[in-house]
Amino acid sequence: DAIFRMASSTKAVLGVAAMIAVEEGLMSPNDPVSKYIPEFADMKVAVPVGPADGKVKSASKAKPKSKSKGKEIPAHRLVPVDTPVTIHHLLTHTSGLRSGGLGSKVDQVEPATADQTLAEYIPKLGKVPLDFQPGTQRAYSPITGLDVVARIIEIVTETPFNEFLQERVFNPLEMNNTYFRVPGEKQSKLVVITSSIKGKTNKKPKKAIQGSPRYFSASAGLSSSAEDYLHFQQMLLDDGEFFGRRVLSPESVKMMSSNQAANVPIYGLKARKGIGAGYTVSVTLDPKVA
Repeated sequence: DAIFRMASSTKAVLGVAAMIAVEEGLMSPNDPVSKYIPEFADMKVAVPVGPADGKVKSASKAKPKSKSKGKEIPAHRLVPVDTPVTIHHLLTHTSGLRSGGLGSKVDQVEPATADQTLAEYIPKLGKVPLDFQPGTQRAYSPITGLDVVARIIEIVTETPFNEFLQERVFNPLEMNNTYFRVPGEKQSKLVVITSSIKGKTNKKPKKAIQGSPRYFSASAGLSSSAEDYLHFQQMLLDDGEFFGRRVLSPESVKMMSSNQAANVPIYGLKARKGIGAGYTVSVTLDPKVA
């Protein structure tokens, strides 16, 4: 009954929540994010200043090198997106939002804090420069892209994201030890996170994985037990059903687990050959090279 920090295994839970909303006609993967969050209407892509920039159309004036919080900001300029960021882009990590490229390096928007809500923070991300034109590359967005989808789910369902997961995912799957914030009486079950510093094991305090009281991150915010997550995985293996309780249709599970980013080159963190991108999950295309 130990409770572990799920980290990026949280993302697949968001994927199921998103497919529920799609299945019920509340949103479509092809919807632009700006349909629900107007601040995403005029996003920009950061491009380096150099000889090749003459080929970039509709570019703003180049920004000189400067420093922000002790870090040098690379010389760059911002160009309009060729196509709006869609829910599909976010679910497949092809949006370019905070995926470690130039846009991430020149990003001036502060990270979310524990006392903010998705509703308060996510609109600010419309000002974050993208790392590349949406849909042209695939690069892992570790802690941001899927939080935007969580906010859209809140909007279309008129339900806080944590409550939606509890009602539509955790309860039917009997995930009784899965939380964004582990309650006090179960704090003793939290597994201590360890790390290695100069060859020595360093134990981080348990409070580091208790979770946020208000910001429910769909990217890495959940804690859960092995048994609970097995229930979740079993539901997916059984085409959306768990002991007679249907969470998703077989068609939705197939959509979620099919390669949705064919022929899109992948770079950066998580870049591996033979691996495709489903909606929030990786898809093995070639086991020999994966």
